[in-house]
Amino acid sequence: MRVLLFNVHTPFLYSLAETGHDLFCMEGGPASLGWVEWNEAQRPRPANVHSVQMSEVREKEYDVLVLQTPRQWELRELLFDLPRVYVEHNVEGDLCKHYVEDPRCIVVFHSGTAERQWGKRPGMEYRIIEIGVKDEFLEHTGETAEALAVVSGYRQRDNWCRYWLWKLAVATYPNRVVGGMNGQMGTADWESAGEIGEPVGSWDELKGVYERSRVYVSTPLTFPSMAEVEAMMAGMPMVRAGGIEEIGKVRQLVREFLEDQDRAQYEGRYARMFAQTNFGIERFCSEWNEVLETVSG
Repeated sequence: MRVLLFNVHTPFLYSLAETGHDLFCMEGGPASLGWVEWNEAQRPRPANVHSVQMSEVREKEYDVLVLQTPRQWELRELLFDLPRVYVEHNVEGDLCKHYVEDPRCIVVFHSGTAERQWGKRPGMEYRIIEIGVKDEFLEHTGETAEALAVVSGYRQRDNWCRYWLWKLAVATYPNRVVGGMNGQMGTADWESAGEIGEPVGSWDELKGVYERSRVYVSTPLTFPSMAEVEAMMAGMPMVRAGGIEEIGKVRQLVREFLEDQDRAQYEGRYARMFAQTNFGIERFCSEWNEVLETVSG
C-alpha cells in the first residue's frame, strides 16, 4: 500500500514503517502543516520511507492519506482526495475542529486515556492503537542514580505533559530531562525558546540514556507515550504520577529506586516484560494494517 503523509513525528513513523507499506513523506509545503524533514540522527530512515516534494506529489497515485495536525485536517480536501486516517498526537481541548462526521476517515488515538480526554463524537469512527516499538535495547544497568523524563517541549506543553507535576515528583532528587529531538531544533534554539532538557545527538545516544538512568518518572495526562514505552522496553522501572494527590507516594517510590540499584533492575525486568507483551511492534503493525485496509477498502 502507498501511504501519503507528512513527517510530524519521526519516532512514530519509524514504528509505522514496520507495517511494510511504502510511506511517502511530503516535503516543501507550508510550515503551518507541521512537517519536518526526516532526522537520520533521531531514527535511521527505513528503506520503505520516501521523500516526495509537494510540487511533484500528484505525479503518482496513493492509497491512503494520513493526517496528524489540525491544520492538515482543515486542508484535507485541498491536499488530496483520498481515504484518510487522522492520528491524534495531542489532547488539548481547543483542537477539536477535526472531529466532524467524515465517512472516509478513521481517527486513531495512541491510548485509551487520550480517547477519554476527547470523548466520542457523533459520526466519528475511531480506533485506539497504543504505541509499539522495536526491541532494540541492551540490558538495563541503572548505573546512574537519576530520575529521567524524555519529553520534547516539556515546558511548552505543560498543560498536557505536566512539567509542574514532574518538578514536584523529583524535587531534591538527582534528575534529568532529555528533549529537543523532534524536528531540527538544536541546542541554541531550544534554550532561546525557554525550554528545558538537553538535546541528544542520536538514537544510539538516547538508547544509552534509557539503559543507564535508574528510574523513569511519568507525569503526562495520557499514558503511555512513545518515550515511556521505550523506557519500559529498555528495562527501566516506571513511576507514574497520576495527580497531585499521589505525589507523596510517588516521591517515596522514586527515592527507594534511586537508593537501590538492584531493586530498580529487578522491577525494571517486569517493566520490560510488560512492554514486550503489550507494546511490541508486531501488535502495533497488525492493528495499523487493519485500519489501513479498512479505510482504503
